Amino acid sequence: MHEKIRKEKIQRLAQWAQGQPQPPVRIDLEPTLNCNLKCKFCWQRSEERLRQCNYSNPLSEERMLQLVDEAAEYGV
Repeated sequence: MHEKIRKEKIQRLAQWAQGQPQPPVRIDLEPTLNCNLKCKFCWQRSEERLRQCNYSNPLSEERMLQLVDEAAEYGV
């Protein structure tokens, strides 16, 4: 699969270089950044990290599925 993705990236970059904008090859979708911050080995347990976290607006399942559909429509 990695070879297929590599070839796809090369093809899209070549088309982009010819003035034909291309969609991304893939997207990384994180449904939530939420965690319980209880893993003892995790670097995110620091007080500084806890102050920076905002888990008040996670993506809904419906919105995640919409994003996947939208990405597919664009050829991702």
